[in-house]
Amino acid sequence: MSTASIKKLAIGSAQFGLDYGLSSIGQPVPEREVRSILELAAQNDIELIDTAAAYGTAEAVLGKTIDSDLNFRIVSKIPSTNSITGVQEKLGFIKECFENSLEKLKRQNIHALLLHNADELVENAGAAIFDLLEDWKQQGLVEKIGVSAYEHEKIEEIIDRYQFDVIQIPINVFDQRLLSNEFLSGIKSRGIEIHARSAFLQGLLLITPENLPRYFQPIEKHIASWHDFARNIGLTPLEAALIFLREIEEIDYIIVGTRSREQLEETIASFQKDSTFDASMLACEEVEFIDPRMWPAL
Repeated sequence: MSTASIKKLAIGSAQFGLDYGLSSIGQPVPEREVRSILELAAQNDIELIDTAAAYGTAEAVLGKTIDSDLNFRIVSKIPSTNSITGVQEKLGFIKECFENSLEKLKRQNIHALLLHNADELVENAGAAIFDLLEDWKQQGLVEKIGVSAYEHEKIEEIIDRYQFDVIQIPINVFDQRLLSNEFLSGIKSRGIEIHARSAFLQGLLLITPENLPRYFQPIEKHIASWHDFARNIGLTPLEAALIFLREIEEIDYIIVGTRSREQLEETIASFQKDSTFDASMLACEEVEFIDPRMWPAL
């Protein structure tokens, strides 16, 4: 039986403000349902909520639905500044975004603030942007600062240059690129908190092969093998996807999206299922299918 705490789960809020994921239903989660989801999360000691300025109305919805007695820790993210030229202009944009986020969330401060785009840290404004985040940390506006990143080399470059507290990275059964060569333990050795996103690969891991969008048909056999694997070890794809991440001890939080209280109940029960297994053979090497940034509009 795993000793992993349910606190390792974190609520992803993209679906609270956007029509998000492969299983989207055409509209964000209604505010009433968001409130019910958050109440259930609090009752189960889930303490972290992940959001972002880029998640549509998600921050504003959280500001409306988190009751004063629900003591969640909130992580938000600053959008990319790639389209902005000039260091001061970039800093001004970041300041405005953060102020807007605090206002929407109805908070004086938040647990962590991340940069949504890691690339800007290795460009000419990188040091100034980091200094701004560090200043907010010193002021107590954020407890931790960090970055959302994808590639092994980019992550190494960033953590060599800057002293971040949190890094958010994609890890799931299909995307195991960051699990090689003790990479995660190297991050942890620097005292950096690891948040795993894309737990279900925007729902791809939960879709049956016959319901796949056409774009994913080239890996239909791989997806079928994943479903067969889960069934053969007596688990649902949801249970297996969560347990795979639960057993990676370096991961501090697993960010999970949910559209309803019932889905969160199922997620909590799945996370606590007694099982361990080796899924290394299920890694998908075809990046265009495991990096949602490369997907067409589906």
